[in-house]
Amino acid sequence: INGVDMTEARHDQAVALLTGTSPTITLLVERDQASAGGSSPRTRPHSPPPPEPSDSPEQEEGDEHLGNHLNCPMEDEYPIE
Repeated sequence: INGVDMTEARHDQAVALLTGTSPTITLLVERDQASAGGSSPRTRPHSPPPPEPSDSPEQEEGDEHLGNHLNCPMEDEYPIE
């Protein structure tokens, strides 16, 4: 994260580094390659689809700010360079 090796970092240390810096963050993501020994490649499980919006009148109008956080445009907050 921004040139700091976080390989052995705890979650709280990574969060502190991500939230305590400028709005633009540079990430270098690395992972080990699978060993080439006859094993089949692992498949990544798919995420479940997002829930459909509900039109139920049970939700009060004052609760709009508690909605799905994915409705916020992330590109505006954290530009990718």
